[in-house]
Amino acid sequence: MSRVEQPNDWPCCPRCGHHRQTVCPFCKVAGDRLPLGDVVSPPGQEDAQEAVDEYSVLLCPTCDEPIPPQFFRHCESCGFDFGSGLEIPAINEHVEQLTHRAIWVLAGLIAFSFASFAYFAWVLGD
Repeated sequence: MSRVEQPNDWPCCPRCGHHRQTVCPFCKVAGDRLPLGDVVSPPGQEDAQEAVDEYSVLLCPTCDEPIPPQFFRHCESCGFDFGSGLEIPAINEHVEQLTHRAIWVLAGLIAFSFASFAYFAWVLGD
């Protein structure tokens, strides 16, 4: 995990200079330049600097949860591979084929619509 000291020290892509994206594990919102959250000293550790070194957190602007900085492996802008980070699962583009059942249902709905229109035209007509 990378550590962010200040929002203006945000890690950038060496190829395009775009800020690295991180994601909130709670609300799944991704962003760059998230504000720093409060640092809580772990039990038994009184030195504040050691606490900052090991427990630096960001604050999610959407759900206000403190989150550790977990950056994506690839740059959002140019696709540069940082070598480590969160992987985005591939989107499986699956196109549904129209089945015979779907075609029959669609034809039935169209026939019902025309029949309803004809019925109401006959009943309400002069």
